Amino acid sequence: MKNLLTIALVGCVATMASASLFSDNFDVDSTANWQFNTSVPASTGVDLALDQMWGDADFFFDYATLGIPSAPGSTGGSTRGIKLTANMFNTLGVAALFSGCSVAPLGQSFTGDYELSFDCWQNWNAPGSPAGSGTTQFTFAGLGAPTTQVQFPGGPLTGLGFGTTTDGGSSVDYRMYNAPGAVIPAVGPPAGYSYAAGSHNNTNAYYTTAFPDAPIPAAQLALWPLQTGTSGAGNLSFQWRKWKIKKVGDVVTWTVDSTLLATAKYGTPGSDNIFLAMCDINTGASADTTSPFVLCSVIDNVKVDQLLSSTGNLAVSGYAGDLTTETFTAYFKDGAGTMIGSPITFTTDAAGNYSIVTPQTGTFSVIIRGDSTL
Repeated sequence: MKNLLTIALVGCVATMASASLFSDNFDVDSTANWQFNTSVPASTGVDLALDQMWGDADFFFDYATLGIPSAPGSTGGSTRGIKLTANMFNTLGVAALFSGCSVAPLGQSFTGDYELSFDCWQNWNAPGSPAGSGTTQFTFAGLGAPTTQVQFPGGPLTGLGFGTTTDGGSSVDYRMYNAPGAVIPAVGPPAGYSYAAGSHNNTNAYYTTAFPDAPIPAAQLALWPLQTGTSGAGNLSFQWRKWKIKKVGDVVTWTVDSTLLATAKYGTPGSDNIFLAMCDINTGASADTTSPFVLCSVIDNVKVDQLLSSTGNLAVSGYAGDLTTETFTAYFKDGAGTMIGSPITFTTDAAGNYSIVTPQTGTFSVIIRGDSTL
């Protein structure tokens, strides 16, 4: 009969800890450690990180002033993070512009297999605001970008990026880009690319099931009385969400709150840094005077972790199966013995040697099982 056999030998059950390559929780002002880039051409005007014109990036923003609670990954109730805004309404006589801004950590270069993760809060001036339009903007993040070049779907863009609209106000809400201009299509995408929902639209059942309607926090309503309504089902706004962009070999996956959203091919991007961005999707801007404050993305607890390889030899276990034909499964447990993440399958060579890239970060155990005749 066939049974599941746990192989408990050195190299088959191992405790591993991934290396942290970069992190910033923004509890101290780290503005000097980040590069701000804008798509606004110099011929149009000067767009600085904190000038309240077009795009802004505040790296020491107290998001409690927006009625946003401390992010899940924060400690001690901290409410500091990055606030990103784009194409904002302003009183300085600057015209609205189809534009975006992005930020990247200075002095960083990421290669091999790794995972970018962060807490993300998308906010917008909800239906009760007097404007009622211009609220559809785009939160965007990715890999393979030059540090000093803006990553903007309207161009330029040389990295691989994933993102979604703030308010679900587009038929193309969930997107990925590997070049400026054309979003990777949900129907008939290039080889190596796919959306788990098979759709861009936040009204698709895959998105509405994973991300139910959420109310605006009471603290935000108290601070900003014009805010009313809810996020809308299938939309990520008005809640902290855990974004993860994971690169293993040439495969990159984007998950939010452990829900797979898209898979992409890493290919040959423009460089090797990460980026975080906020963009508009058209020229129009909200006329609501509160929009520079409430139409934004807030990001906290940015981390890049190296993904490790687990190697070993199954022949030394006296395993009764055929190592040349059998498929094995690796499971992952945290320190409390709870299964984490998704198992992965693999095969060995004829001598029983294996090497797998572990999809987990932090400290965890790897357990390998296979079908064996007992």
